[in-house]
Amino acid sequence: MTFSVGLWDTLFGKRITLEIPTCCGEVVRRSVTERWYELMRNRETVAVTEERVVKVHMLNAAKGYTILCWMVDEDIQKNIVNRYKDRVTGDLYAIHYFEDGVPKTEVLQKERWDIAYNKFQSL
Repeated sequence: MTFSVGLWDTLFGKRITLEIPTCCGEVVRRSVTERWYELMRNRETVAVTEERVVKVHMLNAAKGYTILCWMVDEDIQKNIVNRYKDRVTGDLYAIHYFEDGVPKTEVLQKERWDIAYNKFQSL
């Protein structure tokens, strides 16, 4: 992806560094020109990462505790994210289990997930 507007801007445009947080708590740095950044802001196309990707704390009987990143509207529906996300961190909490040999994943409120996590740790 090009982070400048035209050849002149690419060669001589003043550059700034954006620090973009990922869903897994890392920070990615991108060098862009000021003109490109202002153009994206004016078009409202600078996407907020937290709206597209959600961090999921997963309890799995086979793998234990893991942290996953799910894409909203691809891996999980937006209405489920809005209903179950933690109001402080924005993270989701889920459990993967088998019922009658069929794998199932259930998204829970953090309070219910914490109870399951504590029981899981005591095994």
